[in-house]
Amino acid sequence: MPAKKKPKRKRSGKRQPERKKAVAPLARDYFRRSRGWATSFLFILPLLVIYEAGIAYHIASANIAAEVVRQPLSIFGRWQALAFNGVVLGVFLAAFIYLRKKGELNWKLFPPMLVESALYACALIPLLGLVTYRGIFFPRFSLNSQQLLSKLVISSGAGVYEEIVFRGVLLFSLYLVATKVLEMKQFWAGAVSLILAAAIFSAMHFHPVTGLQPTLPAFSYFMAAGLLLSGIFMARGLGIACYAHAIYNVILMLTTS
Repeated sequence: MPAKKKPKRKRSGKRQPERKKAVAPLARDYFRRSRGWATSFLFILPLLVIYEAGIAYHIASANIAAEVVRQPLSIFGRWQALAFNGVVLGVFLAAFIYLRKKGELNWKLFPPMLVESALYACALIPLLGLVTYRGIFFPRFSLNSQQLLSKLVISSGAGVYEEIVFRGVLLFSLYLVATKVLEMKQFWAGAVSLILAAAIFSAMHFHPVTGLQPTLPAFSYFMAAGLLLSGIFMARGLGIACYAHAIYNVILMLTTS
């Protein structure tokens, strides 16, 4: 008897959910690894190099938050800069070795992290306009090539050091005090820490060095920026918060509303 031919199976669309299942772990892995402290430190290295080189060649004035970070190393006197660079190098080497040992050193993470940071920076412009001035505005570029380098240096320093000081150190410290010392519930501790850190961040912008006049609209603007950047920091980590802050500052400095 001739062998019976097996009926051909119809292709169904069942493979599509399998693809979705495969994509989901990749997305989760990206969001987990991109917000890690070690990946963040390696990611912000270019910003740090731009700022430190700019300050060394007197292209721009020093950032207040950067001076706060350097202050503990003033005990080294004229060797302060060398000591600071040694600490920075040690931190980045530690991050590199940590990621290598865990098998999570992946340079391909950085381009999508940069794109994500740029998207947040672009979103900050209409959001801050809406929150502060109750209206959405879009910037108009007014590029001055002579000042471009100094603005890039200033923006890089603000992105790195202000996020480290006000989000990485201050926000975390306030939260620890609220939960461990004052024994507040996590929700209220987080809310109070966010508001206080944002208020201090805003007040810092009216330091005599900046030349800004302390007005209510200006204070509200910087406080709203502090709250939004704190949200990015808590959700996406230090690295993406630094670049979002730096890119936003670059856009702001090169535009007129």
